Amino acid sequence: MESLDLSHNKLSGIIPYELVGLTSLSTFSVANNHLSGRIPFERQFSTFGTQSYDDNPDLCGIPLPRNCSTTNKLEPKHEDEKEETRIIDSPLFFYAFVTVPYAFGFWVFFGILIINKNWRHIYFRAVDKYIGSCFEMLSKY
Repeated sequence: MESLDLSHNKLSGIIPYELVGLTSLSTFSVANNHLSGRIPFERQFSTFGTQSYDDNPDLCGIPLPRNCSTTNKLEPKHEDEKEETRIIDSPLFFYAFVTVPYAFGFWVFFGILIINKNWRHIYFRAVDKYIGSCFEMLSKY
């Protein structure tokens, strides 16, 4: 997503901290709403000016001139929560989540065929029959 304009929607509450994960945003506006709390000022959010947050009297923090008290923070409360989110969002976690079950299923299937001679013969007869029927079908054309 490159543009997010939520202005003039009567939104209330805080700006979700998770929005800093939208790293492709070049345009962002929540002007003319009823938002409150600290503005996330990380990653691309540091590039948005005050006009993105106009007419939200309870918003505070950079780039607005209003400072926030420490009770209005939007950041996760514990460092552990931040680290968990980073691990789950990493591409390495995704690839591990995909490849480990695939490899397990592959070796279970072929392991059974290697160990059990009867099943191996049944499997190869079925594959040969399927290939033969495919060749028959192609020879008709």
